[in-house]
Amino acid sequence: ALLSVVFLTLFVLIFFLVFNLRLSSARRGAAGADAGSCGDSCRIVLVESIPEGMSFGGGALNPSTFTTWTNFLRNVTRSLDIASFYWTLTNEDTQTHEPSAAQGEQILAELLQLSRRGIAVRIAVSRPSAKSPLSDLQALERSGAAVRTVDLPRLTGGVLHTKLWLVDGSHLYIGSANMDWRSLTQV
Repeated sequence: ALLSVVFLTLFVLIFFLVFNLRLSSARRGAAGADAGSCGDSCRIVLVESIPEGMSFGGGALNPSTFTTWTNFLRNVTRSLDIASFYWTLTNEDTQTHEPSAAQGEQILAELLQLSRRGIAVRIAVSRPSAKSPLSDLQALERSGAAVRTVDLPRLTGGVLHTKLWLVDGSHLYIGSANMDWRSLTQV
């Protein structure tokens, strides 16, 4: 099972990279510039989510997942690819008004604006179940995002448990935070 998850994660990552290379090649051909070129420097940044109400004496050592995602959304220029298990950035699934859902709601609001800015938004998500709300994904589709469900139970007996963002084919987030407001503020 672990091997299947590893292969699936690699498959999704390669799919997004190949898709972006095609997009970059098309843009280079049209614009005559190397639009998909990365600089010659690379860095890895550890990000984390600290539950609300927890504090550490010296403050946070690393940027928050929320801050990182927000920076990605504000700086993306061409494309955003996201692979995730499920989506619930608003707290509609709890049928309550939870103030700590504000970060998830802000991420969703920023995502909804990307297509209007001419950004290609592509989302791969595990096939929804009765437990997972669809309102975030439906809103994203209405805004112009391409949302595709992956039926991994049928293909491999598992689920798409990947959490990754690929921004402009150059910046990559791989983490454990689901596209869930609780992943940003509660766990």
